Amino acid sequence: MKNSIFIFLILLIFTGCKKAEITYDSITKCQWIVEELKFNGENYKYNNSAEEEPLLVFIDSTHVAGYAGCNRYMGRYSMSTDSVKINIIGTTRMLCSEEVMEKECKYIDAISGALKAQLSSDGQQLTLKNSSNDAKVTFKRGENIETPTPKCLK
Repeated sequence: MKNSIFIFLILLIFTGCKKAEITYDSITKCQWIVEELKFNGENYKYNNSAEEEPLLVFIDSTHVAGYAGCNRYMGRYSMSTDSVKINIIGTTRMLCSEEVMEKECKYIDAISGALKAQLSSDGQQLTLKNSSNDAKVTFKRGENIETPTPKCLK
């Protein structure tokens, strides 16, 4: 009886820790809103206001865009089942308060480059972290969006 309970608990633990596989369909067509940003040992908080809350959108199979807290950004990405590589190509150049600009720079640095990616089993949380674990961004799934197909591709 004790062995059965022990085996059941072990199975429960491993089942509860299961992560979903990162696929094109699992991360595109929605906004990913920052819940938490950790960079070089510091936690950066957001006011949960639309003006400041960074977000990331995987537009299609190669393009990303988003809002970094003050400026919009765009870039390219590639992915595998457990990693994402993001290359930010450009940003707008608006000026905001020093505090917002500092967090924006940390956010852009944290999502740039090769990142380990984990998607929660329910698909509602995405975590990206770099290989040295000094940058980690946790996103919550936001509203779904439909990206129109350009006329030249129809």
